[in-house]
Amino acid sequence: MKDDASKKGLQSAKTYHQAILSLKKYPMPLQSGAEAKILQNFGPKICKLLDAQLAKDASEVGISPEEYLEGSGNFPIHWFDQLKEREKLQKETTSKSNDKNVPKQPAKRAKKQKCLKESVPKADVEKESTVERMSTIAANECIDLTDDNVEEPIIHDIVMTPSQPNSSQSTLPTSKIKTLFTLQPGTFKVVLCVDIRETHGHQKKNKLKKQLDSLKIEWSEKNLQIGDFAWVAREVSTTNPQELILDYIIERKCLSDLTQSILDGRYHEQKNRLSKCGLKNIIYLLEDFNQIDHQTLPAKTLRQAIYNTQVTHNFCIKHTNSIKETCQYLEMMTRQLKFMYGSKTLEAVPEQSAIGACGDSSFRLMEFKTFNSLSRKNVGLSITECFMRQLTEITSVSGEKAEAITNKYPTPLLLYEAYQHCADTKEKENLVTGIRFGFMQQKMGKGVSKALYLMFNTEQ
Repeated sequence: MKDDASKKGLQSAKTYHQAILSLKKYPMPLQSGAEAKILQNFGPKICKLLDAQLAKDASEVGISPEEYLEGSGNFPIHWFDQLKEREKLQKETTSKSNDKNVPKQPAKRAKKQKCLKESVPKADVEKESTVERMSTIAANECIDLTDDNVEEPIIHDIVMTPSQPNSSQSTLPTSKIKTLFTLQPGTFKVVLCVDIRETHGHQKKNKLKKQLDSLKIEWSEKNLQIGDFAWVAREVSTTNPQELILDYIIERKCLSDLTQSILDGRYHEQKNRLSKCGLKNIIYLLEDFNQIDHQTLPAKTLRQAIYNTQVTHNFCIKHTNSIKETCQYLEMMTRQLKFMYGSKTLEAVPEQSAIGACGDSSFRLMEFKTFNSLSRKNVGLSITECFMRQLTEITSVSGEKAEAITNKYPTPLLLYEAYQHCADTKEKENLVTGIRFGFMQQKMGKGVSKALYLMFNTEQ
């Protein structure tokens, strides 16, 4: 449509161009032109034209529009049915968690978890343990700490599953790890750290601060470079206490903020930074989850984004319905972390890769100031990270595609040398065609491969 309008010199060409730019920023799959109304620069006319073109293309090959989209996007068979099944299961879980009068029914919950596992494409069998984690968390309910009859869960019930018993083990050999200093049991206390941007500003942030003040835990404000909540082991009985960052961090998002981050492109950037921060236990706390049906984006789109966060990035997802529930969760986490770390010896290490448990009686942790400094947005990037950012500037190259390309060719030089070993131009244009990317393991298209070739071709 854009090309036709440009050839005819129509003003609509500019509108089509802006619509294409909005679509490129949107990371979720769309099932129809009508769904594109949620994006900027997509009016009723453009959406109607898209639906008409989709119906025309599908009718030419004698299949339905949904089947046509499945084939064009290289999705697994019955992908749309799986999306609908996931949405149905999530609605059932949400309605049960909101009904406090309904007693727990472990048998039904186990059945729902089994259905949720079956809804994940069979091509991703290797991610079975991650899917188990997803189904366990998806069925979790917010615990009311004011109810004395509720048994308080241990830390593994909150952020871990049995499928990951060694997820926090240090990855470096003991002989190669340098210990800066040590905090013995009884010489430190666990303190909740809250990003200063979460407590200063409009009325809702002031409400958060009041709720935190009402908690029976110690907390302090810090300028966190990544995440919104974290915990430190702070040395006691000293004027200049040492602080070690514990292996847990929370990114808090209300549903409206999650929606906006998807639309403006911050969604992927924030998740990638969290994945590379060095901490093993990353919690994505979604606040106002009971308002998921009243956002700019459809509820199923937001749920799909949440599933991707759980499965692809292995984040723990926690749902709360209010600021009060969020603070109750933070209080519970703080008490459990005190129990988990209070009797252990804490060793300060200089490297992110060394963070983790060291046997049964000690943990290796980074100094908070070092961790916070390394987590800055403008910290020095590696060649691969710079190359990845460069690739995302190419039309149609998303973050997932760029990551897949850099996994095979970590630097521009390696990719350039690969082009030099190609026999002819056609082979060069198809060099990265077929590379699989993303959770669905789709294949890289010829258009992206050719665009990448042209970028490295100095003769054109």
